[in-house]
Amino acid sequence: MRLKELEKLQIFDRVDMTAVEPILSKCSMIRKEPGEVLLAPGDENTTLFVLVDGVLSIHLKSLEEEPHTLIEPGECVGELSVVSGAPAGAYVVVRESSRLLAIPNRRVWELLDASYLVARNLLLILSLRVSFTNNAFLSAEDRQRMFEKHARSDSLTGLHNRRHLDDGLEQMSSRLGQEGCGFSFLILDVDHFKRFNDTYGHLGGDCVLSTLGRVLRETMRKEDILTRYGGEEFAVILPGLCIDEAAEIAERLRIAVSETEMTGSEGEPLPCVTISIGVTEASPGQDPTAVITAADKAMYEAKEAGRNRVCRSDGEN
Repeated sequence: MRLKELEKLQIFDRVDMTAVEPILSKCSMIRKEPGEVLLAPGDENTTLFVLVDGVLSIHLKSLEEEPHTLIEPGECVGELSVVSGAPAGAYVVVRESSRLLAIPNRRVWELLDASYLVARNLLLILSLRVSFTNNAFLSAEDRQRMFEKHARSDSLTGLHNRRHLDDGLEQMSSRLGQEGCGFSFLILDVDHFKRFNDTYGHLGGDCVLSTLGRVLRETMRKEDILTRYGGEEFAVILPGLCIDEAAEIAERLRIAVSETEMTGSEGEPLPCVTISIGVTEASPGQDPTAVITAADKAMYEAKEAGRNRVCRSDGEN
């Protein structure tokens, strides 16, 4: 179990992970798929579930009703029944493929004994949950905003998804035609990703994709629109940049990825990966689909030229 991944969770905020590692090593990391019911009203629950990645939904009365809220990475479920001994009071349903740290009742109390910071964090979580319940969860407007966010985001990488990309390209193309606000666009693909998955498994591949999401956020500008295009492909809209400037940023990204250490879900070292990137600059009147096609063609030219490189739609490398 990778401690660096767990220390980012709310319950372990500022906790000395070496002090609690012996206890956490006795807990399980479980994976749940969309549609699975984690908890139901009346269940005698004895496990605190901490969401590491994915999305859960809470339903108060039935599975047919709209969710009252979504549980995001870093949040917990089951804490009230573990602490109070009362049965679960709501349905907890897996909305997107999720990984959860399952901490049995006994281990929860061992963690509280081992670290006052864990106790403080759990108390904060409980107080927020009670306050949240007293306020009847989220308003309809807030729920809609949260659902919209998840409809446009990729839970594995934390980036936007294809739907958000398509809308972004439409808006940027419209602005380019009406206001002359230019932009560039790049597509990148992980080199030999199928071979990597075959060797290290899909969990190893997921760890690589998650890490790439982080590297993209750290390397690109705040105004850039970062998306997981699909599978091992990512796409970025770069507002206000010509192709020369975009190619420079793409090259920095390529180097950053090649120098990033990769680790698996249990903290085991994985081989470094490289990416091939295609870059294009949008032209006034150009259809968004044509922008994607130009960058995609440049990316495949980078693949054919030996991979781990940046190619531009104007033919320059």
